[in-house]
Amino acid sequence: MNTTEINVTVAEKNLIEVVFTEVDRIGGLTRLEDSLALYLIYDEEPTRESATLFSLSNDYVSGSLRVFFNGLREKNIVEVSASSFSMPVDTIVADNITVDYLKDSE
Repeated sequence: MNTTEINVTVAEKNLIEVVFTEVDRIGGLTRLEDSLALYLIYDEEPTRESATLFSLSNDYVSGSLRVFFNGLREKNIVEVSASSFSMPVDTIVADNITVDYLKDSE
């Protein structure tokens, strides 16, 4: 019988590790079939490169980036590279920008 085990660990500040493991259990024996680790980064404060351009401390999985502008989710961001994005409006230093994303493990 195949089952999926999920282990969730707070690996460090702002980083949650989620490991999915496919396990085959037959007659009391356990055989690991496949394992996938996902790393969720949350509440990271990106580095402000310009009024609209920001960079992150890690590469992220395309499509997983969630940007919060002064506490509200901003949906019109542009993914510029694997570790940077741009905002649709100019920001100022006093603005609070935070991000959540899946860290690219490649």
